Amino acid sequence: MGTPHYIAPEAEVYDGENPEPYGVAVDCYSLGATLYYMLTKKHPPGHQHLNLDTLFDGPEGSRCSENTKKMIKALMNKDPYYRMNITEAVKAVEALGSDSRIEVLDVMRA
Repeated sequence: MGTPHYIAPEAEVYDGENPEPYGVAVDCYSLGATLYYMLTKKHPPGHQHLNLDTLFDGPEGSRCSENTKKMIKALMNKDPYYRMNITEAVKAVEALGSDSRIEVLDVMRA
């Protein structure tokens, strides 16, 4: 289940009979992929081809601030343990709107 390019790596292991447990981190990945699409007008690469270091290479990368890029990359981290969670995403959005000097990644848990 899931839309290609927007589904987290750990969600793809679900086969309907023997589901691997996963949580809301799957939704956070999808949120990052959706934000990427909204800001770049380009579908994100599937997680099999995802390289966060080159995600914003090309002209579409110039449409996003560095903090926004960091937030999307943190949401699309392939490892759910290191992926930005929804509480952190809300704080990041608040930081983006209130003070451009605040680093998005500073709102993430240590």
